[in-house]
Amino acid sequence: MPAHARHQLILVELNSFLLTFALAEQEEIRQNKAVARTAYEDLIKNHGAEIDKLKKSINEEVDEAKGPEIEDDEVEFLRADDEDMDGAELSETQKRKMEREARGKAVVDRRQKELDDLVTAAGVIWIMYMRFARRTEVGPISHYLRRSSR
Repeated sequence: MPAHARHQLILVELNSFLLTFALAEQEEIRQNKAVARTAYEDLIKNHGAEIDKLKKSINEEVDEAKGPEIEDDEVEFLRADDEDMDGAELSETQKRKMEREARGKAVVDRRQKELDDLVTAAGVIWIMYMRFARRTEVGPISHYLRRSSR
């Protein structure tokens, strides 16, 4: 399969770790480091976009679960000033606000593992990219070592 066709296959499945790592390894073996680097960089970019998309989805779901903002009831606010501030009894508005926050927290708790998995995967992608970069890096030190060994 030609390199261009392989790269197109990767573009079809943008976040496929296995396909990207295989393509990058194959291109590195063929000394086509630019294509390998591009494969890693595209995966990093696309995976970052996937994380952002999930965060947005979670935030939207939290907002939906919470429902509309609960305004302070003026009568309850005035009554709270007159009562003892020991916190023994919560007003209806305070209870509704606490329930609203609890609904939002329940969504976050339920979806957090999804986000954690994507963030962990981002770390794996980055580590693989850094290993590639170290193997293929040609810098001043490696250039000096090659010249001095002649």
